[in-house]
Amino acid sequence: MNHPREIFFESGGGAQVPRAVADAVSSSLLRRDRSTLGAACRRSARRALSSSLLGGDEGREEDEDGGRLAILGPNATSLLGRLAEKVRRAGLVGEGDEVVVSSENHAANVAPWLELAAECRARVRWWRLSDRAIGVGSDPPSFGDSTVLSDLINGRTKVVAVSHCSNVLGLVRDVGSVSDLVRERAPPDCQVVVDGVAAAPHVLSAPRGPDWYAVSLHKMAGPHLGCLLGRRGAALRLERDAEGTAAAAVDDEVIYGRWERGTASHEAC
Repeated sequence: MNHPREIFFESGGGAQVPRAVADAVSSSLLRRDRSTLGAACRRSARRALSSSLLGGDEGREEDEDGGRLAILGPNATSLLGRLAEKVRRAGLVGEGDEVVVSSENHAANVAPWLELAAECRARVRWWRLSDRAIGVGSDPPSFGDSTVLSDLINGRTKVVAVSHCSNVLGLVRDVGSVSDLVRERAPPDCQVVVDGVAAAPHVLSAPRGPDWYAVSLHKMAGPHLGCLLGRRGAALRLERDAEGTAAAAVDDEVIYGRWERGTASHEAC
């Protein structure tokens, strides 16, 4: 493995990154003042991520929710765990409610919701793969329509956690259709949570339907940094209930401060 022209295709957490990424991280660590440029680094990272993942609108969709927030964290796993914690604190899930989890999900989008359901005495309903759920002959291979999911969604559904793309099966889910179905059948406060880590390097833009969409930049030839794209309306609902503050009075920077605890990795930004 010492050939000078080796090419690495694996994009896991320990994979090599382009030299430009390593140079940028090194330059950030060596040549700037953390205390004065830290916040500016995070704002710049949010703009860049929103532009690339949301098609250049810098996080502001033209919808009733007022756009998207780009919440930063160490990785997608920690951000999804933080999301589940905030859903619990907001009292969004209670005894007898239901949490739907797709069976091919990465553990990062499974474990937090199983723990949440256990703590809140909610029921876990598994969306398992079947012949009806997989689109045979499609290109790229897909999960097919949401026929099976429709049997699981009802007035008690409070969280639907799915993957955008399976890193094992290579199947791509129509997240927009899933979100539309949930909006039709579930209560208005139901949270649609999508793990986009395996999909983001290939689809290049986040779908518009879900409330939450998580990515990890180290899967995209970048540094170790996670991003959770969230509908502002969904984030405000959690902040209003958890913090006791009226939704209209919460500024974006206040929301970011409540999510992004501790010192950020400014060099990754």
